[in-house]
Amino acid sequence: MELTNRLYGLNEDLTIYAKKPWTCESKIELFIEPEDGSLPMELSDDFEYFLEVFIAKDVIPDLSHVVHSYTLEQWAEKLIHYAENDA
Repeated sequence: MELTNRLYGLNEDLTIYAKKPWTCESKIELFIEPEDGSLPMELSDDFEYFLEVFIAKDVIPDLSHVVHSYTLEQWAEKLIHYAENDA
């Protein structure tokens, strides 16, 4: 949920990595994705690729500029659903 709240303050070159099972409370880390698509060396094996920040911004609008029709938890769940099914 924290990520959805601060998404538009993040560098679009970053990639989101998260621990599974993906939930609104999953631990996340942000790194530049290695060119070969592997996990960054700083991450443990229990992290997995989630989404690039620029893609997440296509799924979630800038919440500071929209009427809050969803809670942060609902936005986070929408992002997780996209990562699991459409990415």
